[in-house]
Amino acid sequence: MVQNNTRTIAIILLSICAALTSACNGGNIGAAAWSQFHADSQNQGFIGVNSSPAVAPLWKRKVGPVAHSSPVIAADGTVHLGTTDGKLVIVNPDGTIKCTVDLSTGVILSTPAIASNGNIYIVSIREVDSDSYLSTLHSVTSGCESRWSYTFPDVNEVIRGYTSASPKVMESNQGTHIFLPVRLSRQRDSADNDDYEDGLNELFVFDDSGSVIDRRTIGGCVHVSGGGSDISGLLSDIWDIISDFPNGTAVIGDAFGPLYEQFGWLDPTPALVDLSTITQPERPLIIVADNCIGLRMTGFQWRLDLAAPQLNRIWTYDDDSNKRYYSSPAVFNNGLLVIGREDGMILGFDPETGAKLWSQNVGEAVMATPASFGRQIFLNSLHRLHVLEANGEFADVPVVSTYLGGGQTIASPAVSANFVYYGTTTGLRTRSFDFFTRANDSDATGGVSSPAISPEGIVYNVIIEDGSGYLMAYPARAQPQVP
Repeated sequence: MVQNNTRTIAIILLSICAALTSACNGGNIGAAAWSQFHADSQNQGFIGVNSSPAVAPLWKRKVGPVAHSSPVIAADGTVHLGTTDGKLVIVNPDGTIKCTVDLSTGVILSTPAIASNGNIYIVSIREVDSDSYLSTLHSVTSGCESRWSYTFPDVNEVIRGYTSASPKVMESNQGTHIFLPVRLSRQRDSADNDDYEDGLNELFVFDDSGSVIDRRTIGGCVHVSGGGSDISGLLSDIWDIISDFPNGTAVIGDAFGPLYEQFGWLDPTPALVDLSTITQPERPLIIVADNCIGLRMTGFQWRLDLAAPQLNRIWTYDDDSNKRYYSSPAVFNNGLLVIGREDGMILGFDPETGAKLWSQNVGEAVMATPASFGRQIFLNSLHRLHVLEANGEFADVPVVSTYLGGGQTIASPAVSANFVYYGTTTGLRTRSFDFFTRANDSDATGGVSSPAISPEGIVYNVIIEDGSGYLMAYPARAQPQVP
C-alpha cells in the first residue's frame, strides 16, 4: 500500500510538473501544437496541457470516409485530416467545414503535417495495377489552394514508389524540410550488396518548394509473381475496406476479426529529433524504420551545418525476428527510442547509437505508436492499454499496469498533462495516470484513427458510423464524469 501511495504521489507530481512546464513554455516537455502524426516531429504523442475526460462532445461533424488518417491542428485552431476518397478536409474550431481540397490522385491513408506558416503536406496513393501502387506528396496552403505535388518514381511494374507513412516536417534556419519514407522507389543494381532485394526503399527529403534535397536507401522489397511486392498484399486489405466506404457499408467491430486484418498495417512514420542543444549542434537525428523484409531501422544525422543539407547514416539496426509489421518509432525527451512489433514485443533503444536497451512482451500485436511525457510509456496493443517504465518494466500503477477496457484498437494513444485518451471499437476512453479516473464515450466507436489534443486542451477524435467518418470535439474544461 505504501508503495502504491508513493507511486500515486509521483504520478500527481509529474502531472503538475508537466502542466507548469507547458504553461511557462519551457523545457520542451511536449508538442507546442499537435500539428503532425502523433503530436510532433518525434512521435511523442504528448502535449503538456490540462484536459478533461472525453464524455460529451461539443460537436460532431461528418467529414467523409476516414480510415487511418488522424486529425492534426493548425495554429489557427483548424483541424485537418485526409479521406479515403482523396480529399483533404479542413474543419473550423466551431465544427463547420472550412474547405475540402480534392487531390484527385487516389486515396489518403496517412496523416497530414502542418508547418508553422500554415502550409500543409499530405500523401495520396493510388492503385495502378493489381497489387501495384503509386504515391504523390502534395502541398496545400492554409487557404485551401494547391501549391505543388511530387509523384514518386514510376519505372516499371516493380519500381513504383508508394507509401502509407505520414510526412514529417522539420523547420530550421535552413528552411522547412519534409521527410517521407517510400517503398520501391529505386531499382536495385550491381552496387547494392543485398541480393534478396529487387527494389529499394528510400527516405526522401524535400524542401518547401517540392524539390528533392536528398534520398537515401533504407531497405528493400522482393518482387512477387503477379505484380507488386511482398508487402503489397497488405495494401490490398486496406483497399477492400476503402471500397466499402462509398457504398456506406463500411463497418467496424470485433465480430469482423482483428482490426489490423480489416484495415491493414501502415508503413512506419519517421521520428525527427532535434539534438542540437544536447550533443550535436545543427545535426538533428532522423529515425526511420523499414519493414518490407523484417525490421531495418536506420539513424541519420540531418547535416544542417553544411551549405547543402544532407543525410548522413550513423547507425543501422537489423532485427533478427523475421517479423514484418511494426509501429512507428517514437523518441521521447528522456532520450529513449521505442517501437512496437506485431508479436507484442516492445523494443527500447538508444536513439543516438541504435543500441538495443531492453525488450518487453505485452502479449498481443502492437500497431499503435507509443506515447510518453518522459517517464512512463503508454501504448496500445490490440485489446489493452499498457503502462511501462522507461526501463521497459511494467509500471506499478495503483490499479493494474495492463487494463482490459473492451473492444479493439490499432490507434495510438494521446497524452495530455493529466489524461490518456485512446479510441476503441467500443468507444473513446479516458484514463488518468493513476487509473483511478476512467471515462468512456461509448457512442464514439473507432479505434483506427488516433485522437489529437489542441493547445487549449480540446480533444479531437474520428469515429466510423453509418459507413462514414465523423470528427468529434470534446471540451477542455468539462466536469469530470465517471460512468
